[in-house]
Amino acid sequence: MIVSNATPLIYLSKINMLHLLEKKFSKVLLPRGVWEEVVERGKLEGHPDAYLVEEAEREGWINVVEVNETEAEKIAKAFRIHRGEAEAILLAKRRKTQILMDQTHARETAKVLKLTPRGTIYVLRLAYRNKLISKEEYLKLIDKLVENNFYMRVELYLKAKIIE
Repeated sequence: MIVSNATPLIYLSKINMLHLLEKKFSKVLLPRGVWEEVVERGKLEGHPDAYLVEEAEREGWINVVEVNETEAEKIAKAFRIHRGEAEAILLAKRRKTQILMDQTHARETAKVLKLTPRGTIYVLRLAYRNKLISKEEYLKLIDKLVENNFYMRVELYLKAKIIE
């Protein structure tokens, strides 16, 4: 089981690899704020990835969980992060589980709150290490992320491309 913020869901969907989350973690928990951002707003804006996440929820391996909004707002304001990020952090702390998030400021907040955040590249690397994807596919997927406007610093890109 793992908690996810919006970005890993969106970009794994964009590169047709959302299913890796089910294979590696069985269950993915989303706070309501992340669901609203990814699926509800995504569908209104015509993003195809929103429908993939919605389908995974119908299949039962993505679960939407309510989080205390007042607590989330306090964290969001204190650390200047989005509501969905704060909800994801609270949910991961409550469930004592890992969290997927890519934005640097949200990852730093998670670390301050004693979590070890992982991200989209971690999921791809884990899939490669577990032989769910080949080395060639892994390398192509990193480039496909960039082609789909996934932001990463040059240093991270180069590090991601080095694989044993």
